[in-house]
Amino acid sequence: VVNPLPNITVSSAPNPAICLGDAISLFGNGGISYSWSGGITNGVPFTPTATNAYTVTGADANGCTNTSSIAVVVNPGTAIGILTLTSNPSIVSIGVNTIYTATIPASVASSYQLKWYKANTYLATTNSPVNTYNFTPLTMADSVYAYIVPAGCYTPDSIKSNTILVKSTIGLNDLSAPYGFSCYPNPVFDILHIEGSQQDDQLKLTDMTGRIILQQTMTKNSQTISMTSLSEGVYTACFFRNGKQWAVKIVKK
Repeated sequence: VVNPLPNITVSSAPNPAICLGDAISLFGNGGISYSWSGGITNGVPFTPTATNAYTVTGADANGCTNTSSIAVVVNPGTAIGILTLTSNPSIVSIGVNTIYTATIPASVASSYQLKWYKANTYLATTNSPVNTYNFTPLTMADSVYAYIVPAGCYTPDSIKSNTILVKSTIGLNDLSAPYGFSCYPNPVFDILHIEGSQQDDQLKLTDMTGRIILQQTMTKNSQTISMTSLSEGVYTACFFRNGKQWAVKIVKK
């Protein structure tokens, strides 16, 4: 009885073109047992350091054997370079929406991810070509940084950017109020009067930790806000109008 040879094939996970430092698993198919060249084990991940060909010998139930080969290509990594973050405004303040922009290293191709963090807590992931992220810091601890994870083979496979710190709690001296604008009385016991506002001005009231207490759209020139239920302390009233912003520190008695 002459038995046919088994049809032995090879597959891999992942694709047999990998980056230096990545692991790969090779699988023989078409038999019931397999032995590999190069000291590797069927289906067990290993980390090759150079491009090489691997041969598997597969046996069927009759003890007949056949071979098949696969070339595993190991691509060396390209140095990523430096990832730099900038912010707009450049002086980051509590309660002020800030646009963070990453300058992508020239060595990175068009495909990448940016993983954004604040105070060592994950925020979000953006995908190329997006290289910006909007975030409003609520406390002085809300520093922001990012990791870039480029597609392809890079050494290392990701790098961290510089960290942008919250540099100030915004106050009247930082951004001047427009002419004719005022908040009174200050200190305030119950009702805060706002004069000189315009329709569609945006108000954001925060406490000293940056927690947002009130957000409101102004509808007229003169408005009032009840402060009666708030605890004694210092609050920051941030106003936004057509790209301009200013703030007033409010003392609640």
